[in-house]
Amino acid sequence: MGRYKTVIGISAAAILILGILAYTQLEIYQRTDPAPPSREVRVNPFYAMEKWLSKTGHPVRIDSRGSPSRLLLGKERSVYIQASLFDWQDGASILIPWVENGGSLLISLEPGWFGEAEEDFLSFLEAAGVRAELWVPPETEDDGTEDDRMGDDEFEPFVSRTAVTLSTVLLRDNKNSFNFDSRFCFSLIEDFDFDDTPLLMKDGQGIPRLVSVPLGQGAVAVTGRPFFMYNDNLKSEENARLSWALTAAKAGAENGAEYPGEYPGVLFIRGRRAVKSLFGKLAERGNLLPPVLSVLALVLIGFWMVIPGFGFLRSGEEGRARPIRDRFRAETRFLKKYHALDTYLEVYIREIKNKCRDRVREPGMDYVEEIERHLSKKKGPAYREIIRDLKILENMMERL
Repeated sequence: MGRYKTVIGISAAAILILGILAYTQLEIYQRTDPAPPSREVRVNPFYAMEKWLSKTGHPVRIDSRGSPSRLLLGKERSVYIQASLFDWQDGASILIPWVENGGSLLISLEPGWFGEAEEDFLSFLEAAGVRAELWVPPETEDDGTEDDRMGDDEFEPFVSRTAVTLSTVLLRDNKNSFNFDSRFCFSLIEDFDFDDTPLLMKDGQGIPRLVSVPLGQGAVAVTGRPFFMYNDNLKSEENARLSWALTAAKAGAENGAEYPGEYPGVLFIRGRRAVKSLFGKLAERGNLLPPVLSVLALVLIGFWMVIPGFGFLRSGEEGRARPIRDRFRAETRFLKKYHALDTYLEVYIREIKNKCRDRVREPGMDYVEEIERHLSKKKGPAYREIIRDLKILENMMERL
């Protein structure tokens, strides 16, 4: 027992020393594992914008399709419209008066749709004094002298009338950089009678990427895809200020809006981004044809191996049965190999008793009973005795 006490003491001391070293020399710290964005965020590029508006008292309503008549039925005075999802019939005659009475529209264009834009939409833009074109890069390269960032003096007139709150927006070091869609450029119609000075927001190359036209008490803003409102880009202070000025700042008086008594909500008429499934992501990284063909071939081979062939069975030679003598010999050899020839004795005795059940006692039954008693012993008869007894019982079966 003393030996075990020594081992236990040494082990306890070693554990204590290791614990002290771990406590004094090692440091426990928290580690944050980055998590990928959820499917909801990947489907909706405006997820952060909509949550931001809702948290600041501007409830967001989303519609997948829109028309001027449906727009008039809503309570919202600030509306974002994805142009390809809106029915622009009678847009100029209905929406222009709505904007002049205090409505605010932010319209985004997509290149594929704008190439086949309807006349109704173009008529609406002309009624607002705006021209939109797909931008074609010039053949001559830029000399690089143009500043890539917009100054505060160009942006300030657009938001000077609004109380822009940025408490929920992260700041970024590269000041005054907006995320615009470079596939569109905009211009104003000459000699158009604007109610106030319109604003053209230009990128670093001096190309107008967003135009805001005041109409009465409201305004119409047109741009390409609003990248400045997307989830990742709202971390920029400039993108957040611009997004706020085009949506929440035009919504209602409760949060510093300029039109008293209006509903503070914002309407988004937009689609959903298609999120690629597992097979879509695999297709991005390689050719799916070889594995698909391999799987199909494996399935076909598996069915071919399991399901029998169709048609008539081929007639072949029927195998000749072996003579009964050969089969008995094979059986006898098998029983002899495993010292089980006495099984034959039991079979003969059972058959003889069955045949002699209703008869007068046959001669030789005494010998049958003696063989049966001999079989009941543990050791059993020897091989020579079994052969002898089998011949006797076989002769007796032939007489019966």
